[in-house]
Amino acid sequence: MSMRSILAASTSALTLHLSVGHYADFPQSTADAIFSGAVDAIQGAVQSWRKRLAAKEQTAEENIHMILTGGDSALLRPYLSEHATIAKHLVLEGIMTMTLGQRQNDIQNDLFPDAINPYIVFD
Repeated sequence: MSMRSILAASTSALTLHLSVGHYADFPQSTADAIFSGAVDAIQGAVQSWRKRLAAKEQTAEENIHMILTGGDSALLRPYLSEHATIAKHLVLEGIMTMTLGQRQNDIQNDLFPDAINPYIVFD
C-alpha cells in the first residue's frame, strides 16, 4: 500500500479517488497535502541517501547519479533536482546482462545507448 493510500484511507471523508492531488509548497487541500507530503518525504530520503553515499565513496554529491524506474518514476523526476535518469527497461537490461555476459556491452550500446550504471534505484 502506498503512502498516499494509507493517508487517504485514514483521513476522514476522503476517498482514494479524491486523494490524487498536486504538489504545492503550501497545499490548500487534503489531497494536495497528501501528495506534497509524499513527494517531500521521497525528496528527503533521496537527499539523505545521496549524501551518505557520496561520503562513503569520498566523492561530491553531484557525482552520484540515480536511475529511477517503476510506475511513479516519471511522476517523481520533476521533483528531484539531483542527476536522475528514467530507465523504463531496467529489469530487461539486468536480464540481458545476466544472460548475455560479454556480448551484453555491444548489444546494450545498440539497444540502450543512454543507459548508465546506477547508484540509487527507486522502483
